[in-house]
Parts: sequence; C-alpha cells; structure tokens
Amino acid sequence: MNDTQEELIKAAFQRQAERAPDVVRIQAALRAAERPSRLRWVGLTVAAAAAATAITVPIVLTRDLAPTENPVASGEPSPTTVRPATPVREPGLALPYKPTWLPEGFVEFTRSGGGEHEPWSRVWTVNPAEVRWPDLGTQTLIFQRRSGSSLPHGIEQGEVIQVNGVQAYLGRGMAIGGDRGDTAEVIWIQSPGEVLRLSLNGFPNAIETVRRIAQSIEADPVAAVPAEALRFGWLPDGMVNDVVNASGDRPNHYSLFRSSMSGGDKAIQATVSDAPPIWIDEPGINRTETPVTVRGLQGKHVSVSGDTRPSSGIVVQLADGRWLNVGGPPDRDLMVRVANELQIAPLTPMNWIGKP
Repeated sequence: MNDTQEELIKAAFQRQAERAPDVVRIQAALRAAERPSRLRWVGLTVAAAAAATAITVPIVLTRDLAPTENPVASGEPSPTTVRPATPVREPGLALPYKPTWLPEGFVEFTRSGGGEHEPWSRVWTVNPAEVRWPDLGTQTLIFQRRSGSSLPHGIEQGEVIQVNGVQAYLGRGMAIGGDRGDTAEVIWIQSPGEVLRLSLNGFPNAIETVRRIAQSIEADPVAAVPAEALRFGWLPDGMVNDVVNASGDRPNHYSLFRSSMSGGDKAIQATVSDAPPIWIDEPGINRTETPVTVRGLQGKHVSVSGDTRPSSGIVVQLADGRWLNVGGPPDRDLMVRVANELQIAPLTPMNWIGKP
C-alpha cells in the first residue's frame, strides 16, 4: 500500500469514557489465582494483556501466607479461588494491540482491516456522531498497522523514545517533519514486518499526549474487525475481498463497508448503512436509474457516464430497514449478481463502539 492509498483509507474512516484498568490489582489477583505468566509481547505480561477481562470477573483473593501460617489449623475456612475466564476474541480480523490510556472522552468508533497480513486501523474521537467524511474531526486518534519494515521518509527528525522496550520515533504532523502543534505521532517497528503508527490530531499538547498513549500500548486479546459482517460471496475472476470497515456512533447505529480489488485498478465496493446514498449531480455527468429486483426486493440500478469512467451502482432497502449500495462497473447483470450473493450479517450490536 502506498502513502496515497494509506491516506485515502485514513480519510474514509468514518461516548461513555472508562478509566484504564488497575493493572497492579489485576496482577495481584492473577498471582493469587496462580495463573501461569507468559510473555507474549515485548515488555508485557499476561496480567496486563488480560486486564480488560479480569476486571469483569468476580475474584476472591487468597492471602499470601507466611510459611508458618495454616488457615485450616487455625480454624479459618479456606477461601475459594475463582480463576479469571480466558478472553474470547471477537469474530473477525484480530486487532492485537490497544492503548490502555486515552484522553478523557475519547471513544472508539471505527475499525478497519484487510487480510491477515494487510493493514488495519482503529480510530477514537471525542464525538463520533459529528464525524463526517473526509474530515475526521478536530480530535482524533488513529492507530494503524501495516506490513513491511520500512519507516516513512523524514522519521529521523523525530525524537527517539521507548514503547514497551521497542525503539520508536515521536514527532509532529502526519509526517514526522510537520510543524502543527496540535498534531503528533509515534511510529515503530513492533516486530519484523510489522509497523505500528499512532497519530493524534487536533489535541493540545499533542506530543506529550501521544507519548503517554503510545507507552500505554498493550496486547489486546479480544478486539477484532468484524470481517464477516459484510463479505462478497461472488466476484468476477481475479477479484478478491479486500478492505472491510465498520464505523458508527452507537452499538446499533453503524455502517459497514467492504471493497474488492483485482490486480489492476478495478474495484467493487459495498456499503450497508441506515440511510440511502446521496447522489450529487455534476456538470458533464449523466445518471440513469432503472428498476431492478435485488435480493428479492425492488431496487434500482444507477448508471453513470459522461466526463468520467463509466460505472454503476445497485441501491436497495433491505428487509431490516438498512440500505445496501454496491458500486462498480457498468454491467448491470454483473452488479445484480454481486449484490444478490453478498453475505450480510443480521444487524447485531457492536459493543465496542462508543467505548474507550
């Protein structure tokens, strides 16, 4: 993925704040429960990685006993130890890292990713209901991963810091040579072939804030991009499922986006949301609408031509009230087949939306 594509994906990413878990207390609980400790990520213990789950599980702590203490002999009942449940990964593409500290009011509203080795992103903001494409708002945190081992040009201008034992670069702007005081980022190679990047936009004292966020990064055993919520079932030869995105301001109020790519520049895109698409008429662009039956429902095929590459779209309101919009080549029959064979999951709450 080149820098332009990366920025386009960033641009397309479309409230209850909770404090970070008390890791010290959780570590003590896990030690008391005799949970095995294993390092899975540089500088992190399992206790820290399981923090989000452990605080939701009832735990009865056993006391650290001196060698001469014997609770049974003294007549004290032996307390029961309840081991924390193993975290269960949400279905989809794993998002293996998370910040455990965020500025007050920041909540997550977007997750995006491709295949196992493709880039993923998580986005937090202070008011997701007001975020509009392509402007992500005045206060936004973007956490990205991409494959590779090269770092952006100009990174040598950044301050060298440590992120959980890994060397990282801290600087201003979306490219570290930038000069905006309210924008900063941290970039580091987490492991061979894995580059992580935190970008904080529109925030006072951005340098120190993004430094603190970066140094709070831990393993995330739960989070995932809901890749199976929207998936192409049939595509023309040479095309494959590519980027998937979920974005919203409440658990039941979100949109899904899926794109497909071929070896060239062809693409088919599908969106499921609670509102129909808005068409903007431009000089020199011709738009024609034709009724079609899609997924057993009455929809329309919208053909676009003129001073642009010919293209078309399928628009239909689904039985659950959401709207499906599929855009791609001008071939109506092809587009109807793609829309008919799309795999669309039922409307299910995405409970990570609107939480830190």
